[in-house]
Amino acid sequence: MSKIPLTILSICFLLSACATLPAQPPISTGTPPPPSPIPTLAPESASPAEPAILYRRSGGLAFRDELWTIYPDGRVTKVINPQGEGLEKEWQVPPADVAALVTRLAELGFFELTGSYMPLDTCCDRFTYDIEARRGEQVNHVVTLDAAPDVPDEVWQAIDALNAFIAQFEN
Repeated sequence: MSKIPLTILSICFLLSACATLPAQPPISTGTPPPPSPIPTLAPESASPAEPAILYRRSGGLAFRDELWTIYPDGRVTKVINPQGEGLEKEWQVPPADVAALVTRLAELGFFELTGSYMPLDTCCDRFTYDIEARRGEQVNHVVTLDAAPDVPDEVWQAIDALNAFIAQFEN
């Protein structure tokens, strides 16, 4: 009679060993996950409702993650932490300022650049810059990382132009 409770207990123990545990969140290694890519612009010509430029800047020691959307009609939005419940801010600039920025990117040769200038080693608190811009029927997407080797100067000049443009909103 004492074998039955022991058998039941053994069966319960074996079955519990086969049970699936609930998913646990990953252990943080101190390195933030890579940002998801920015949404892609459709190749149609720009309208006020479609962005002229999508600019995502993410990384750094404090892991800043922000997505800037610049519209032809002069509307500028910034979403902080676009992967989650991000804070969104909005401004208005003259449409001519946006047109001048897109023209500047074109003058720098942005629309002729290839898509990715990412190194094999993406380690260590560097910023990732993900830019997609539209000029008429032309749409180009470029992504790079601080201190990446073999990045054309035109990419850094485009990043500088974008950073100068959005600096007016960062006070």
